[in-house]
Amino acid sequence: MFYRFILIVFLFSSFYSCRSIYSFQKLEYSSVEIDSTLKSNSHIVEIIEPYKSTLSLTMNEVVCKTGSVLSKSKPESKLGNLVADATFFESEKYFGIKPDFAIVNYGGIRIPSLPKGDISLGKIYELMPFDNYLNLVYIKGNILEEVCDLIALNGGWPVSGLSFTIKNQKAEAIKIQGKQLDHNIVYKLAISDYLANGGDNMSMLKTLKREKSNLLLRDAFIQHFKAKTSFIDAEIENRIIVE
Repeated sequence: MFYRFILIVFLFSSFYSCRSIYSFQKLEYSSVEIDSTLKSNSHIVEIIEPYKSTLSLTMNEVVCKTGSVLSKSKPESKLGNLVADATFFESEKYFGIKPDFAIVNYGGIRIPSLPKGDISLGKIYELMPFDNYLNLVYIKGNILEEVCDLIALNGGWPVSGLSFTIKNQKAEAIKIQGKQLDHNIVYKLAISDYLANGGDNMSMLKTLKREKSNLLLRDAFIQHFKAKTSFIDAEIENRIIVE
């Protein structure tokens, strides 16, 4: 699917500039298998093949290895903990400031699991296909409680350095780095710019002070995974539990 998308973009950009202008008369549609269409047009195949081969080599590069299947689920999962921890640690490397915690939105993880064995660059692109950038947000404790309540309402999101209990769809016993939430403390939150800009109903973050970066969250994951000398893994640590 990833390669098909690239081919569509390439074809569109190649022929767009030489189009004629027509008036709209009638709309019809049909389902077309792109692979079969390309195979029937040798000229298109000839143009695209060098790019396709290079892309295949790049996307097939092995980034890391897993010793077991890492799945995504709520309220907490191994895959969720893995990407939240990657966000946390790569934020510290980039900004030179240790965050207090990290949050990744559940919907931002676009595959149900990482399989056991070799994990390719292409698989990481499937995991996080969006061009979201790493941000460091300064958030006061009382607003953080609102964030946790939103996460609780959604059944749990991947977090690192943060823990709480979901009870009646509200967050209780909120802790940051093992310490009880203090409404008067300003905490440092590693997060994507998508969420910092208010995405996924995180409107309470939009006006907060933050540090921006030119590091894509996907690239942060790649850096973190490549640095591992053994299998990448994560454990269920009761970061979020439901009563």
